[in-house]
Amino acid sequence: FKDNYIKSDTNNAISFAAVEILPGFPGGEAAFGNFLAKTLRYPKEARDRKITGRVIVSFIVEKDGKLNDIKVLRDIGGGCGAEAIRVLSESPAWNPGIQNGKPVRVAFTMPINFTLEGTPNKVYTDSARKALSGITIIKRHDHSDTTKVISSGIVIRGMSNQLGINDPVYVIDGKEVDKVMLQIINPNDIESISVLKDKSATVKYGDKGKNGVVEITTKKAKKP
Repeated sequence: FKDNYIKSDTNNAISFAAVEILPGFPGGEAAFGNFLAKTLRYPKEARDRKITGRVIVSFIVEKDGKLNDIKVLRDIGGGCGAEAIRVLSESPAWNPGIQNGKPVRVAFTMPINFTLEGTPNKVYTDSARKALSGITIIKRHDHSDTTKVISSGIVIRGMSNQLGINDPVYVIDGKEVDKVMLQIINPNDIESISVLKDKSATVKYGDKGKNGVVEITTKKAKKP
């Protein structure tokens, strides 16, 4: 995993450091899901060629909340990467990241999954859309301009709420990460997942473990 997954600074040079408060879309993840559902269109080329998969994008949330330097880290073709960039470029200003009580620039990484859906009347609940930061864009065959948005990725149930408040600490191979990393990691690469709660979490991680700790060990880390 990249050490520079989250970057911030108080000047304009980006440094490698976690921030106290991560940036976020105004209104939370439910509002972001609604924004994507209204704004994003499954590219015609991708639809015609039945291209599906995960696009990984990165961008910087500036001190004023505007998104800048939007890039595709992993594309699947068919115009999906370009569409992800187009939509994020139309995003309203986010709530900026905060460090030491001041807004800072933060680099953010997000997966967006494009999936062609063959069941036209399938319904996805708000709770499914709000669960995680990873977003899946599903193309419905009955209306060419209609998209649905649901969450995707690894779900640790019963330990966090939909707005990210009181989230547990996430640790992958001994390194604390943001929960968005759960969207990027391949489940097939996971060797084991341990969930620590209450005293067992605070004894090992101190006060920051009071909401629980999810420890993930990858197969790569297990290799001698």
